Amino acid sequence: MLLLYAGSCADIMHSAQPFRNGFKEPVISIILRDIVSGLQYLHSLGFVHRSVRAKHFLIHEDGIVKLSGLRSVVSMIEDGARVKALHGHFTGTVDNICWLAPELLSQDLSGYSFQSDVYSVGIAALELATGEAPFAGLPVTEIMMLKLRGHPPVLMKKDDGEKDGQISTHLSKVIDLCVDPDPSRRPSPAKLLNTSLLKVRKKVAPNTLKDLLLPVVPLDTSKLNVAETGLESMLEALNTTTTEIIWT
Repeated sequence: MLLLYAGSCADIMHSAQPFRNGFKEPVISIILRDIVSGLQYLHSLGFVHRSVRAKHFLIHEDGIVKLSGLRSVVSMIEDGARVKALHGHFTGTVDNICWLAPELLSQDLSGYSFQSDVYSVGIAALELATGEAPFAGLPVTEIMMLKLRGHPPVLMKKDDGEKDGQISTHLSKVIDLCVDPDPSRRPSPAKLLNTSLLKVRKKVAPNTLKDLLLPVVPLDTSKLNVAETGLESMLEALNTTTTEIIWT
């Protein structure tokens, strides 16, 4: 059983005062590196996640960030072959609309694929940087309209004294690449891992993230109610060996 250190990134931002307006960039770099690595593996299995967001970024006790929330995944493999695109309504649209790619919302003939998750990575990066997802608080219909019209997500200013709420060129570049309205222009997870922003994980010690998150304290896992879900057999069926993904 995987032991969590401090819950999800969203939990930390909502409950820990130092992170109410988001994380510093070194923290964001480490989180995104682990999440994109997990996403790369998920895509290699033929799955689209469709719910990449901070509430599904779980901090493990060893300082690694795990990608969870896989109840929303959908396979791109039909009749033993990988299809080029998926179509149809996603039942989790309302709950995840701030993070969903325009092509997933449009439900047109072009459909959507793995690159819709990359768009969500860009939105999640903004969420990690500000403490709140772009478009949050707007009516669902307005969010959908803005996205379908190609309206870029806006980075909200922080209130923590940082000059003009600015972010670095490295983070801005990654976000801009990920949220490109054209899915074909978005980078793959493999290319994202080679950006300057995400290469940082290779240079840091395993416990660096926990140190950067101080004064966050570990969860009392003895009080957690873990339900039996039968997910172990699902993982066995996938023959997975990764530690970057948690089925929840």
